[in-house]
Amino acid sequence: MVALNYVYRALDEDGEAEDWLEKAAEQGNLEAQTRLGKYILDGQGWYFLESRRLEAAEEWFRKAVEQGYVPAMSDLAGALEKKEKLEQAWEWTVKASEHGDVEERFGIGWCYLNPEELNAAAGIDMCQNKQDVVLGWGILLAMVEEADNHSARSAMKRNKGEITPEEIEQAKEVAREWINKEPPLSNFPPRFGF
Repeated sequence: MVALNYVYRALDEDGEAEDWLEKAAEQGNLEAQTRLGKYILDGQGWYFLESRRLEAAEEWFRKAVEQGYVPAMSDLAGALEKKEKLEQAWEWTVKASEHGDVEERFGIGWCYLNPEELNAAAGIDMCQNKQDVVLGWGILLAMVEEADNHSARSAMKRNKGEITPEEIEQAKEVAREWINKEPPLSNFPPRFGF
């Protein structure tokens, strides 16, 4: 059913595509539930109030999250940020990171390293933590060593002045704890490459 959604979207038959996606979501397909939530956020469906649109998307994300689907955790965090439920959004960001989501792990590391910088870049107070440069640097360093993550490397380069040489040595110890943490880091690509 999810594949048929992609096929009909490629054929510009959006109505048929939506029908198949909804059927798959209603049958409990995690990817379909998450994709449907994203489509709703992007304007699919008849929602006159933005608050109702956010509620509908959140409902689909939560259905996938209840089944442990990591990409939905990240999307749920994003929907909660839009609803200005920042503490709940942070909790889901942390959970997605703990389950190996690369982007959320990067966000966590950056939030610990320099929350003011990330909050300014995001335009909201998404970092609901106290600054801990050693932990932040350690998380980002682990991402660089484990996955040669360019974003982590860039954040470390920009924030080199935030951390002392002694703290860097402490962060190396922290990084050892985060390298190859289970489950492994992943971008969670969709099954059919879309």
